[in-house]
Amino acid sequence: MPSKKSDHHRAFDVFLPGQPMSRYIGGLKEIDTVFYGKNDTITEQEVRDSLVNHDGYDSRIIVKEAK
Repeated sequence: MPSKKSDHHRAFDVFLPGQPMSRYIGGLKEIDTVFYGKNDTITEQEVRDSLVNHDGYDSRIIVKEAK
Protein backbone atom coordinates (compact mmCIF):
# COMPACT_ATOMS: atom_id res chain seq x y z
CA MET A 1 0.00 0.00 0.00
CA PRO A 2 1.36 3.46 -0.83
CA SER A 3 2.29 5.81 1.99
CA LYS A 4 -0.47 8.17 3.00
CA LYS A 5 1.94 11.11 2.82
CA SER A 6 3.04 12.02 -0.68
CA ASP A 7 3.71 14.91 -3.00
CA HIS A 8 1.81 13.03 -5.71
CA HIS A 9 -1.52 12.08 -4.16
CA ARG A 10 -4.08 12.85 -1.49
CA ALA A 11 -5.23 10.05 0.80
CA PHE A 12 -8.68 9.75 2.35
CA ASP A 13 -9.34 7.34 5.21
CA VAL A 14 -12.70 5.60 5.30
CA PHE A 15 -14.26 4.74 8.66
CA LEU A 16 -17.36 2.77 9.65
CA PRO A 17 -18.78 2.34 13.13
CA GLY A 18 -19.34 -1.20 14.37
CA GLN A 19 -17.08 -3.11 11.97
CA PRO A 20 -14.57 -5.68 13.31
CA MET A 21 -11.39 -4.08 12.01
CA SER A 22 -8.09 -3.60 13.76
CA ARG A 23 -7.46 0.15 13.51
CA TYR A 24 -9.47 2.44 15.79
CA ILE A 25 -9.56 6.23 15.35
CA GLY A 26 -11.74 8.28 17.71
CA GLY A 27 -14.15 5.40 18.35
CA LEU A 28 -14.46 4.53 14.64
CA LYS A 29 -12.81 1.68 12.79
CA GLU A 30 -10.80 2.40 9.65
CA ILE A 31 -11.95 0.14 6.81
CA ASP A 32 -10.13 1.57 3.79
CA THR A 33 -7.94 4.32 2.38
CA VAL A 34 -8.54 5.76 -1.09
CA PHE A 35 -6.23 7.97 -3.12
CA TYR A 36 -6.75 10.89 -5.50
CA GLY A 37 -4.30 13.02 -7.42
CA LYS A 38 -2.57 15.80 -5.49
CA ASN A 39 -4.20 18.48 -7.64
CA ASP A 40 -7.73 17.02 -7.51
CA THR A 41 -10.08 19.48 -5.83
CA ILE A 42 -12.36 16.74 -4.50
CA THR A 43 -13.81 17.20 -1.01
CA GLU A 44 -14.32 14.63 1.75
CA GLN A 45 -18.06 14.75 1.02
CA GLU A 46 -17.51 14.10 -2.69
CA VAL A 47 -15.22 11.15 -1.90
CA ARG A 48 -17.90 9.76 0.45
CA ASP A 49 -20.68 10.23 -2.10
CA SER A 50 -18.61 8.47 -4.77
CA LEU A 51 -17.82 5.53 -2.49
CA VAL A 52 -21.48 5.12 -1.48
CA ASN A 53 -23.16 5.78 -4.84
CA HIS A 54 -20.63 4.30 -7.24
CA ASP A 55 -18.67 1.71 -5.26
CA GLY A 56 -21.46 0.42 -3.01
CA TYR A 57 -19.98 1.33 0.37
CA ASP A 58 -22.28 1.40 3.40
CA SER A 59 -23.99 4.80 3.70
CA ARG A 60 -22.79 5.10 7.31
CA ILE A 61 -19.17 5.65 6.25
CA ILE A 62 -17.23 8.69 7.35
CA VAL A 63 -14.41 9.98 5.14
CA LYS A 64 -11.53 12.10 6.44
CA GLU A 65 -8.53 13.31 4.51
CA ALA A 66 -5.42 11.65 5.92
CA LYS A 67 -2.95 13.95 7.63
